[in-house]
Order: sequence, then structure tokens, then C-alpha cells
Amino acid sequence: MQAEGGHNIKTRRIISAISVVFALIFIASCKKEIMKNDPPPPCYFNIYSSSGLKVDPEIDYDNIVAYMDKEVYSTKDETVKCWIQNNNPGKGFYFYNTPYVEKKTKNGWEQLYFDSEKTIYSRYGFCGTENDPERCYRVSLTVRVADVTPKMGKGEYRIVAYTAVNELFAEFSIE
Repeated sequence: MQAEGGHNIKTRRIISAISVVFALIFIASCKKEIMKNDPPPPCYFNIYSSSGLKVDPEIDYDNIVAYMDKEVYSTKDETVKCWIQNNNPGKGFYFYNTPYVEKKTKNGWEQLYFDSEKTIYSRYGFCGTENDPERCYRVSLTVRVADVTPKMGKGEYRIVAYTAVNELFAEFSIE
């Protein structure tokens, strides 16, 4: 009786240990899903209008570029800044003012999560100045590094910026 009871205790301990090992393997194999930003919503207003401003609206959206303030940032920099510029002078344009951040990996570009809830983002804006038809209008999008998950360390990155009809890319690195 005692031997049989001892055997049951040993069996229960072995089963418990095996269960714990399987639970740990299962937990370790679960890849933590990284939050991602939702894509920008469609632009439902007339993008070929300047909303009452005395600015000619861009019609083609074919000469708009994105570029970084700097090509190389330090791990100590608190922000990165991207510019969207229309190279058609005097033409205002619509842009989505929430930038997206991607990191280059061995599998391509992976979107990181940018917490824009702390700022007034996630809407379309119009870039243009009245009575200045000679200027190539531009707007900046700034990302606080602390608002990006996972943390931005050394590596290659890019900002994904949107106009009403285009997706633009501006690459940079952190060293």
C-alpha cells in the first residue's frame, strides 16, 4: 500500500514536471505580436481643391518626394524628421500627417508601432501658402523615437509618408 502510494506520488510529480516543461516550451514558442499602425484612411474629400485657399492644388501628385532631415541619426537623438516636398512650384497638396516607421530586416521592411496618440495626428492636412506661387511647398513629419515600439536602436530605417494618392519613402540609419 505504501509502495503503491509512493509510486502514485512519484508519477504525479513526473507528470507535473512534464506539464511544466511543456507549458514553458509553449510560452517560449509564442512570438509576441508587435502592434502595428492602421493604414491611413481613404481621402474622401476633393483632393483637387484647395479648400477655399488661394493656392493652386496639385493635380498629378507626380513630383512629390520624401526625404530625411539627416541621413544618419545618433542613438542619442530624440526625434527623426521627414520632409514631404512638392517640386511643382505653387502647387498645394494633401498629406496624411501620421508617419509610419519601418526597420530593415533580413526579410525586408518591418513596420514598427508609432504611438501617435500623444499628438494631434492621424488626419489629412493641406500644405500650401496663399500668394506664394513660386515656392515648392513642403511639410515636416517628426517622430519621437521614444514613441516607437520596439525601441529604435542601431540599424536601417525608413519613414513611410502618404499624400492623398502616393506612398513615399525616406530612408535613414541610426548609428
